[in-house]
This record gives sequence, structure tokens and C-alpha cells, in this order.
Amino acid sequence: MNKELFKYLLEEIEEFIALIDTYLMSTKDRKDDFSIEQRRVLLQIKALYSSTKQSGSIKTDHFSTEYLNNILPLAIMENLQFILLLVYAAEGKVDAQYQVGQLYIQSEKKREQAHYCFRLAYLAYKLRAHQDAPCLIAIYRLGYIYENGLTGETANQKLAIRYYAKYKRLTKNMQPVSCCLEHGMLQHDLHNTNNAQERLAHLYLQQENYPKAIEELNELLQEPGKNAHAAFRLGVLYQFGFGVSKNIEDAKHFYDLAILESGGLHAQALLARAKLFEQERAYEKAFAYFAYLNLKEGYVKWEANYHLGRLYEHGWGIEKNTDKAWEYYAIAGEADEPNALFKMGEACEKRQAYKQAAQYYERAIHAPKIGDMYDNAYYQLGTLYEKGQGVLRSLSKAKEYYQFAASQDCADAYFRLAELCELEKSSNNSRKKIKSLFQAAFKKYSLMVAEENDDSAHAHFRLGWMLQYGKSQGTNHKLALEHYSKAAAKQYPGANDQVQLIQQQRVVKNHMLDIEVVQNKKETCLNHSNVDEIQPTISPEHAMASTSVMRTFELFAQHVKNKEFDLALHLMQELSSKKDNIDLVSYVHSLWAVADCLKAKFDHACLFDGVGTEKNRQEAITAYDYAIQFVTELLLSHSQYNTLENIKSFMEFEVEQINLHPTTHETTKANDGGELIHSEEKRNIPQKKQTQFKNENLISSKTSPIANKHEINLVLDEPHALSVIEKLIHAGHEALFVGGCVRDRYLKVIKSYQAEPHDFDVVTNAHPDEVALLFKGQCEKTSKRFPLVYVRFPPDKIVEVSTFRDEVTLRSEIQLDQAGMITQHAAYGGLKTDPFSRDFTINALYYDPKQKLIIDYVNGIRHLNDGEIRFVIDPDKSIQADPLRMMRAVRFAIQFNFTIEQQAKEAIKRHNQLLTKINKNRLYLEVIKLLRLNDMEHAFNLLHSLGLLQLIFQGIANCFYSSDKIYRNLLTILSRKQHKERKNQLINHEDLLLAAILIGPFRHQLVRYGNTSQAIDRVMKDLQSTLAIPNGVALSIKMILLLYASKLKTTIDTYENNKANLLTEWMGEASVLAGQSYLPKPFFQGAINRVPPLSNDKHHPYYRTP
Repeated sequence: MNKELFKYLLEEIEEFIALIDTYLMSTKDRKDDFSIEQRRVLLQIKALYSSTKQSGSIKTDHFSTEYLNNILPLAIMENLQFILLLVYAAEGKVDAQYQVGQLYIQSEKKREQAHYCFRLAYLAYKLRAHQDAPCLIAIYRLGYIYENGLTGETANQKLAIRYYAKYKRLTKNMQPVSCCLEHGMLQHDLHNTNNAQERLAHLYLQQENYPKAIEELNELLQEPGKNAHAAFRLGVLYQFGFGVSKNIEDAKHFYDLAILESGGLHAQALLARAKLFEQERAYEKAFAYFAYLNLKEGYVKWEANYHLGRLYEHGWGIEKNTDKAWEYYAIAGEADEPNALFKMGEACEKRQAYKQAAQYYERAIHAPKIGDMYDNAYYQLGTLYEKGQGVLRSLSKAKEYYQFAASQDCADAYFRLAELCELEKSSNNSRKKIKSLFQAAFKKYSLMVAEENDDSAHAHFRLGWMLQYGKSQGTNHKLALEHYSKAAAKQYPGANDQVQLIQQQRVVKNHMLDIEVVQNKKETCLNHSNVDEIQPTISPEHAMASTSVMRTFELFAQHVKNKEFDLALHLMQELSSKKDNIDLVSYVHSLWAVADCLKAKFDHACLFDGVGTEKNRQEAITAYDYAIQFVTELLLSHSQYNTLENIKSFMEFEVEQINLHPTTHETTKANDGGELIHSEEKRNIPQKKQTQFKNENLISSKTSPIANKHEINLVLDEPHALSVIEKLIHAGHEALFVGGCVRDRYLKVIKSYQAEPHDFDVVTNAHPDEVALLFKGQCEKTSKRFPLVYVRFPPDKIVEVSTFRDEVTLRSEIQLDQAGMITQHAAYGGLKTDPFSRDFTINALYYDPKQKLIIDYVNGIRHLNDGEIRFVIDPDKSIQADPLRMMRAVRFAIQFNFTIEQQAKEAIKRHNQLLTKINKNRLYLEVIKLLRLNDMEHAFNLLHSLGLLQLIFQGIANCFYSSDKIYRNLLTILSRKQHKERKNQLINHEDLLLAAILIGPFRHQLVRYGNTSQAIDRVMKDLQSTLAIPNGVALSIKMILLLYASKLKTTIDTYENNKANLLTEWMGEASVLAGQSYLPKPFFQGAINRVPPLSNDKHHPYYRTP
């Protein structure tokens, strides 16, 4: 008895008994005779195996197999058969051990048990296979074990072939031996022992040993019952030319043989034949075959659906029906048919649903079966990663996908890899690599052209381009023109423009040849003293100038190729400055060459030197615009320049393809010490020419900060903000959550603060004008020093979008006004520089909702955990940049119960006078936010300690630090009410809050002036000298104070009256706490604007409170 197998047996018995119990419970209410008998048998089997489990000895039942098959449910019978098989295996039956291994190997969780069973069988079979009279089954199964690595070791095809070949040799002239289990209950499946020859052919195909595979398949073809398998494999080999000359007719013959058989490959042979009909454009026959296969089950059905979709989409052999086509594509896509998934991805990409497109392409490359579009799916994914469309931009990932697609012979992947290599700094190795990639692309495109398939127009265009610019086999304008013309005939975009360009270049070339002929004739005539016989149509000066122009252009091209951009620019700018000495067409080409060189310089800087500067970008845009403007004005004044008309059309087409707006994608990797190291990849995103913007300072900090990235799901799922981010990403920009929403959600998730973000701000590398253009009709752009775009969603949702900035205070060109405030305009930067333009480290946090990453360059997370308010940069410079940050520091300290760093406190004290220079509207909004927190007394104490309270509320500051206990108690009560009654929106109304804090100054002014209206006017005037209180709010404050002072208890339900009543109630509580009377008795019974004289007599109705 094998102890390990007996342990497996006890585990299976336990599961089997649980299964019986479950079934008995579900059928306990059945009273028919069959159910009663079934329950009796099940109880008996349960008792039998329960005793086996308890005693540790194996017992078998006395029921016949036929009886059990009739009485037991299928699931229980299968489990019972497996247990019986495991019993035989534990007793040492080798065939049972092999079969148990086969059953265990089907479950991922039972792989170890399967390997153990196969090892036991392997040892026994090895002894049997090497006896004087070898066991055939043992030989075959040893081959199968080696082929699949069933013992847990690596598969060994060499040994598998040896055993299969031995089996084939021994059985060549005799009938295969059959065997069954020692116990007669279960007939043993020999696992297709007589299929050793098929296994041999399969292994030879895997090893690409096609001659051997063909030999085995031809032998199998002669055996009855084996035609389908062998014929289908031979059909594949002849169709694709593996090991034999490619021969479609022979392939069709073998497929037809396979179709005649009813074996397992019958449907696959039908599918292969249908595809050949489609390739031969016998669409009616193809449609009939695919329609028949659509009635089958399995993979052939889904692939047939894809091909039916193609036929309907193009109207091949059937009436064109796009809806029907996509219906078939969708059915195939649901079953993960890769070609259908690729088509659906293409459709999504066309309608700019890039995220869905990426998902379809991902599914296509990970589908169970490789499709015809496998390489294209990798290529398209590469383009999405390169452009950052629907996915985060990553040049390295894009290259990986391109390289994999190229390994599958994708022409576009070869071409794009060559283009990317060209942008790198040139070296001998890279030039060789570029040439080899272009040659591979040229070869592949040539094959596509020869096949005249759906992509032949694209192939013609690419071939034309490579021939035009000598990228593969030297420059050949004649052949290039032929390819462009064929692409244009198939209406390929841009082909007509290239045809016109080459024709123009040929005109210029002929023009130069004419000049050269005149020069040669002149020299000949000078030698023969027949100068007068020559009447040159072009002046010698012009001829010499034109020859010089050609040499200049050649030298220019060489400089650009070697990435010597400054030399190239100097050369071409010098040429364009000689406008009067060169022909008009050459002058226009020189203008365009300058722009092209600037763009090449910009692209190179973006991709390899870190940052493509704004200066380079603007210079390139200006150069392109100047060239087009020059030609446009010339055409308006001289209609005879037909050549220039063509040049202008070409220019405008080219500009549409030019990208001059780089974006960045930051990634973080761990170094050997485990620290997160920040890196940045630059992307050039093809997109149409953008609107011109004013040449603002695009600067970047010289420091290279390290990004700490924290994988945390903050659940920032606000739909409007997410839609803004998604739209910006689809347009080729970066977009992240930033600031308060990241801070508040982190505190809630990690620190359990009750901080729910109200505003979801977005930051992007798109210029504000680009953002406004993208959300045209639903946004508003501010005209601040740092412009923002407010994207509006109905009914009243606003998402604030800002552009990455650079910290202007790091520059030496800082401009301060007389008050010491920075006055420099906006400076746009990138993700690395933007944090240093923000106020506090806890607000300089970025969140990527797709990757669920917090990006932190300034240790903001650490300061959140420590509960500390710190300025991002030097506190003095930060306050000078925006003095309102002093108030914000106080607000965040109160809101989160944090402390302000000592250095920051000292800087605030030094610069607190700058508070008076702040825009009154901004200061008012910040004060209201502060008052709505639930600790007003603490807030006033902190403001006072920093010297800020006196600058905002001079009168309030005097009351707060006087002996007026009632006023201080009022602030305490108000804070408590705010905390307890958060749902009561009335408490947080700005008019009530301001009226409450004005009670102290109002009472003092009332005593001073003796007139309610005068006292109210006085306190309001003081307050409005520092805060821009809206007129409606100011009027409401006055009404609340008047009603409060009048003590008229009316039943009129108005906001002002309700607020006055609340104020009266709070002051009553405050006076009780202070043990004083908080207000004189009612001042009057009539008009509320006149206050009677007050008396010092306590019994007087108008008693004056001390």
C-alpha cells in the first residue's frame, strides 16, 4: 500500500462523503421508490467509505457497476469511479497510477499529486519497456510522459521521439497490444496508443524538421482512418511552403482529402479551404463555406463569423451590409477571435475611442489563438503608447511593441523603428541598423504590393517615400512617382501631394540642367571664339548662383543628417538672406528648409536631450507660418506662379502632420538601494497644427527632483473630472488630479479624517488656449497671472484645469513691485517643475487615476503624516509670489489641526504687511473659508500670533483681546454649534458668520455712538476697508444686526429674522457662561433706527451694560 496515495485517497473520500451529504439533503423530500432506493445505496456507500476513513483500511462495495450506473447521479458516479481508480493506484496498479495522474493533471490545484502519480508510473513503465519482451503500452506512455514533462521535469522531445519511433518500429507488422485494468470494472483507455506516428509527426513539426514530418504524414496518409489528420497537416505545409515548394493547388488537394473524412480536423480543413476561396476572390464559394461553418461549434465558428463580417463589410460575394458585418465581428469578438478584436480596435481608434481601442488590441494579442492581424495588433498598440492615446505615454513600451511586431515581419513596425532610430544621435552602428530596418520594410512592402491586398495602397505610398528620399535602395524619383501614382489612384491620403511635389522637383532639376547646358555651351563657344552665336536664356550670374544653391542644399541636408542643426540653420539662413540672387522657388524652399531644420532640432531635443524648449517650438512655428504667409501673399499679387500654388498646398498639408507640442511621461524605477528614481520619457505626438499662442516664458527648473510614488487607490471617481482627464489624454496631453482633492482623499483613506474633497482640480501640460479649444462652448478662461480654464457641467459643476507651471521665484529675472510682490507673468513647465510653483507640500501632490499612483516630489505625504504645514520653496519667496498663502497656511492648520513649521511662521510675521496688498475679493473668500471651520477661537488666536488678525479685523482684534468675556464665549459657542449642527446650512451662511464676529465691535460702537444704524455703519465700513463684501451680503449683515438689536420677536419667517434669533440665542448662552448681561433691554418700542438715552440705573428699562 502506497502511503502517499492512501493519503490522497482519504482526502478524496472526505470530499466524496460531503458530496453525498449535499445530495441527500437536496432530495430528502422525495418519497418515490427510486429515490428511496437511491438513498439506501448512497447511505450504504457513505458508511462503507466512512469506515475506510476511520479504520485506515480499504474496503470495496458489493454493487455491480451496471447497477450503480442506473441508480446513482452522474456526478456521484464519476467521483466513485475516481475513488475506485485511486484504490487500485494505492494498491500498486501502474495503469491506475497513470490514469489518476491524467485526471489530476487537469486541475491546477492537483499538479503535485499528478506529478507524483506519473513518477510512480514512469518508474514501472521504464522497467517494462526495457524487458526482453517490452510492453508496447509502456513504450508509448513513456514517450507521452517525456513529450509533456508529466513527472514535473522539463519536457524532453528527443527522448519522446525515441520512444515513439521504437513503438512504431515494433508495431509495424503486428496488431497493437491491448490491455485493461486488473480489476474488470473499468475498461482502460489506451490513450490512442496507435497514434504514435501522429505524435512523431507533431514533434517533427514543432522542431521545424519538415522533411521528417512530411515523411511521417505521407505514411499516415496511406493508412485507413488517418487521412484527415495527415491530409490537413500536409495542406498547411504546401500552402505556406514549409519544407516544400509553396503550391496552393497541392494544398487545396490535401484540404479536400481532409474534408472527405469525418475526423476531428474536418471543420478546420473546411475553414482553410474557405480562406483560400476568399484569397482567390471566389467570394460566393467562400461565403457558402463560412456560412456552413457558422453552424458548427468551437473555434471554427468564431473564425467563420469574422470572415463573414469581412465579406459583408466589403460586399464580397454578398450585398454590402455594414451593420451585418459589425454584428458578425461582435459575435466573434465575444469569443476572443483575434482578427475580429483587431477590427473592433481599429473602429474604436477611428472614432477616437482610444482607451477602448487599446483594450481590444490587448485582447487580440492575448487571445488563445494567434490571428492574421497579430503583428498589426502589436504595432497599433505601439502607436497608442507612442502617442499616449488611451494609455499612458511610454516610448520604451512603444518600442517593445514595435520590435515584437517587427519580429512577426510587420512592415509598418520595421518602418517606424527605423524612423525612431533616425531621431537618435547618429553613429556607424545606428546608421547600419536604420538602413537594415528600412530594407526590411522595403522588402515587406514590395511583397504586399505584389499581392495587391487591402493594404497595397499604403505599401505603394511607403515605397514611394523610401525611393524618394533614398531610405533603402538609393534615390529613384521615377519609381517613387510610379508608386505614389498607384497610391493616389486608390485615393490614399497625401499621395496626390507627393506626386505634385516630385513633379515640381523634376521641373526645378530640369531648370538646373538648362543652366548647366548654357554654361557648357558658353565655355565651348569661348574656346572656339564664337561667343556671339550663343544667346543664353539665363544670365551667367543666375546660373552660377543656382549651382551654388544646389550645393548649399546638399550641404544643408548633410548637416541635418549628422544632427548639426546650428550649422545647417546658419547655412540656410545665409542662403535665404540672398533673396535677390536666387530664383523664387529656391528662396521658398530655403524658407521651408529653415522651418524643417528647426522642427528637427525641436524633435531631437524632446526625445533625447530632456526638454524641447519653447524657444525652439516658437521658432519652428514662426518659420513655417512665415513661409506659408510669403507664398500666400505672392500668389495674391502674382497669379502666374502656378508652381508656388502647388508648393503652398504641399506646405499646408505638411504642417497638418507636424507636432510641435511635446509631452512628457514620468516613470519611477527602484535603484539598488530600493529608492525610487525618477525618469522621464519624451513623446512626439502626431497631431494637427495647433492654434498659435503668445510667446510666453516656457521655462523649467534646473533641479531634477526625485518622484516618490505611492500606489494607493484614492477612489477619485468624480465623473466630470474623470471625463476632463480622459478627453485631455485622448487629445494627446497629460492630465492628473492635483492639490486639495488628493490631499483630502488621502487623509480620509489613510488617516480617517472626515475630509471629503469638494473640488476636483486637474493639471495638464496642455496650454490654457488648447484646453479652451478642446472644451469649446463649455468652458471659461480666466485672465489671471496664471490663467485657468473652468470647464462647466450642468447643472452647476465646475472642473478647474490648470497648466503645468514653473516656479518663477527660482529665476534671477524676478520682478518685484514696490510692495515686494512678484509681478512676472505665467511660466509654463512640466510635471517636474509644477510642484515648485505651488504653496504647500501637502497641496503639491498629483494622482494618476489610471495607475492609482500618488506622485510626490516634495515629501508632501510625509508632511501629511506628520501633521505639518510647510511651504514648498523658500517661505519668503513663496509669500512674495502670493501673500494670500499666509491666510491659507492658517486655514489648513485649523482645518486639519496641523502645526505651521517654525520657519514658515517667522516668514509670515516678516511679510504680514503684504496682506493689505491682496485683492480684496480673494481675501474675502479666504476669510469665509476660515470662518466656516469649526474652531473660530483657535483661528483668531493663530491669526493674532502671526500679526494677521489686526490687518483684517482691527475692531474684532481689539474686542477679542479685551475683557469682553461674552464675545469670546460667543466664538466658542459658535464653533461648537458649527461642529454639532453641520447639516444646518444656515449656521455656515457667510452673512450670519460675519454678523456674529461683528457683535463685539458692534456693541462697543453702539455704546460709543448710542445709535444702532450709526454703529452698524461704522463696523461695516471698517470691515469693508479690507474685504470686498458683496452688496447683497453686506445688506443682509446690516438687517441681521438691526433685528438683533431691536429685540423684536416677530413671527415673520425670513432668513434675516431667523439668523437674528439664532444670534440672540447664542449671545444669551454666552452671557450665562460669563455671568453678565449681553445687551441692554429693548432700546425702543417704535422706530428701530433711533436709540433712547441709556441709564446707569439697573432698574431702568434702558439700563446701560457696564
